[in-house]
Amino acid sequence: MNSLLSIGNIRKLHGTNGEVQCQLDNDLFFDADPDFVFISLDAIQVPFRVLDWRSKGDDVLLQLKGVDSERAANRLVGANVAIEYAADANDGDTLTWQDLTGLRVVDDEQGDLGCVEHVDESTANTLLFLDNGRVLPIHEDFIIDINDTTITTHYTFLIP
Repeated sequence: MNSLLSIGNIRKLHGTNGEVQCQLDNDLFFDADPDFVFISLDAIQVPFRVLDWRSKGDDVLLQLKGVDSERAANRLVGANVAIEYAADANDGDTLTWQDLTGLRVVDDEQGDLGCVEHVDESTANTLLFLDNGRVLPIHEDFIIDINDTTITTHYTFLIP
């Protein structure tokens, strides 16, 4: 079973031959090295074959089939970009921040902090939005353990 996973947005054109710069929200593009990306145009996920790509800092420059002019590339600016991934291929060793949705956060010193309703990766700090209104920054260094129902954390600061 395959699903689409958002990886970022088309930020701007790069050059005059239709190449676009995609601002990435995560590193999944590099891991997947996809043959296709899906760009949201008019509320429809449109597949584009990736002819070539190269990294540019935290972003990726994409050359897409059928996008070979400034005019064609301009239509893509601001659009969401997703890749296809096999939902059943996750062997349990690879988690994304989005996989934390629905899990209860328990701090080793402060106890139950709430249940994750939403994960926001759009800023420099990934944020967990909890069901009780709390917003927590999350990073690998804060996580002690993750199981099917709970994220055990250790925060070295007070949580309001």
